[in-house]
Amino acid sequence: MDAPNGTHELENGTKIVTEDSVVTEIAEKEAEVKEEMAEVEEMPEGVVDEMTPSIEEVVAAVVEGVTAEMAKMKEQMAEFEKKMEKMSAAPAAKKTLPATKENEKVEAFNAYKPLNADKIEMMKAVLKNKRK
Repeated sequence: MDAPNGTHELENGTKIVTEDSVVTEIAEKEAEVKEEMAEVEEMPEGVVDEMTPSIEEVVAAVVEGVTAEMAKMKEQMAEFEKKMEKMSAAPAAKKTLPATKENEKVEAFNAYKPLNADKIEMMKAVLKNKRK
C-alpha cells in the first residue's frame, strides 16, 4: 500500500515526510525543539538581570538559613547539657571505684573468669608441684 504524500507525526513526536511513497525526511522531536529555540529572539537587556539573584541576596539567604540552624543546635546542646548535669549529680546504683585504704567498703570490678577457671588453677598447682 502506498504511503500518502505529506508529513506524518508519530505518537512519540517524530515526524516523517513522504513523497511518492518514499521517506524523504525523519525529524525527531528534539531537533524541532532546538530549531524553535534558535528562532527565539534574544531576551532584552535587564530581563536576565532581574531573573538572576545577586551575590549579596544569595549570601544573605545562606546566612539566614545557617543562623536558624545554629540557633536550633545551640538549643539542643543546652538541653543535653542540662540532662548531663542532672545525670552526673545523681548517685550511681552501684559504686565502681576500686577499693583503697580511704574507701575500703567500695566494691571493685570483678575480673572476667572463664568457665574452666577451676581447671586452669588445678593445672597451675600441678605444674608448680612438679617443678619443686
